[in-house]
Amino acid sequence: MWRRIWQNINHYLVTLKHKKERNSSKNFHYNLEKSTVKWIGIAASFVVLFGLATFYFYPSEPKKEDLGTYDNPEEAFAATQKALLMVSEQVNIGMESVVYLEEYEKTKKTIFK
Repeated sequence: MWRRIWQNINHYLVTLKHKKERNSSKNFHYNLEKSTVKWIGIAASFVVLFGLATFYFYPSEPKKEDLGTYDNPEEAFAATQKALLMVSEQVNIGMESVVYLEEYEKTKKTIFK
C-alpha cells in the first residue's frame, strides 16, 4: 500500500516537472520572439535615422558645371536644329515601320475574312 502511494506521488511529481518544463520552453520561445521583434525594430530605427541624416547632411544640389548652354544665340539655334534633325530621322524610320504594319493588317484581313 505504501509502495503504491509513493508511486502515485512520484508519478505526480514527474508529471508536474514535465509541465513546468513545457511552460518554461513556451516562455523561452515567447521571450525569444519578443526579443527578436525588439531588435528588428531597433535596426529599422537606425536605418531610418541613417537615411534622414544622409539627406540632411548631403542635400542634392544641382552642380554648377557646364550644362551645355550657349552664350551665342546663333550657336544655340544651330545645335537645336541639329538635335531636332536627329530626332526627326528616328521618327521617320519609325513611321516606315508603321506603313509595313498597315500593309500586314490589310493582307491579314483579306486572308482571314
